[in-house]
Amino acid sequence: MDFRMMPPPLGIIHVPRPGIHVSERAFLAVQWTITGLSLLFVCFRLFVRIASLHRLFLDDYLVLISWTILLATAVILRAQSSLLYRTYDIMAGHIPPEDWTPEFQQQYNSFIRYIVPLTVLFYTSLWCVKFSLLAFFYKLGSKIKAHRIWWWVVLVVTFLAWIASIADMDYKCSLGGLAYILTECPRPSRVRFQRHTFYANYVSDILTDLMSDCTSQSSRLYLY
Repeated sequence: MDFRMMPPPLGIIHVPRPGIHVSERAFLAVQWTITGLSLLFVCFRLFVRIASLHRLFLDDYLVLISWTILLATAVILRAQSSLLYRTYDIMAGHIPPEDWTPEFQQQYNSFIRYIVPLTVLFYTSLWCVKFSLLAFFYKLGSKIKAHRIWWWVVLVVTFLAWIASIADMDYKCSLGGLAYILTECPRPSRVRFQRHTFYANYVSDILTDLMSDCTSQSSRLYLY
């Protein structure tokens, strides 16, 4: 099959794009505003730790890793935002199908390969914050047996949820090659699979947050 002359994938063109109501400029502005504001909070946190305790702890390093990943994600999105929005416009029919040129197909093939790294970075950054909180909560009740047992339970569940969030991605629809992506990934069964994994990861995110919050509450009870 000659990918250079491949037509737009059936089922993609002229499909509504619900939820895409933010312009590229606004999206990038929000992205970099959040990144900048979070940097201020991270710097303030590190300043307080060094000024008061004269050292950094594991939870601080995990926050630094999380912010570094956030910055890397922002850089990738900035570099690929034009292609991302052009793809949305073609899918929604706002740009003529003729714009699905061989050059654009190759650009799209390169762009789609960023989906897996971006998703892995997103979940890793999010889970680094969870692990940071758990590292902090451990110090609050590290000498209490019941607290330690519950803390290890939460840690294992949180770690497994992170692995599952990365493992359940549809890797073939990002790394399977342009022919596979254009012919197989628009199928309803693949779309349903991706939707179901998104909801599953959403539930695991909330569940681990609730378990972490229980760890925090138990730490306060033991302290008082």
